[in-house]
Amino acid sequence: MKYKGFEEKDGKLSITFNEDNRKGDVVEELVWGLGAIEVMVIGHAYTQMDGTCPAMFYSENTDLVYIVDLNDERFSKGETVTVEGRTPDKYDREVIEDEIA
Repeated sequence: MKYKGFEEKDGKLSITFNEDNRKGDVVEELVWGLGAIEVMVIGHAYTQMDGTCPAMFYSENTDLVYIVDLNDERFSKGETVTVEGRTPDKYDREVIEDEIA
């Protein structure tokens, strides 16, 4: 799926912040953009979306987890950040079930 700088394809999640999709708060834009391609934030209790630790995202469509470093300086440069997805482990499944169920 693809939406204004956000794409999930072939087990990878690509995010590009540019003038078209970065109009306000980075975290808010990230959550909205990923939501548009049906990728959701998980681990709210464990993740601080202020960039002090990596954020965890989950795609129900592909059953993959993505870990994104919100401090990656490529975001502020308007470059594309691409991360590989991985199959959720036991811990991830518990978090997914708690937050999605």
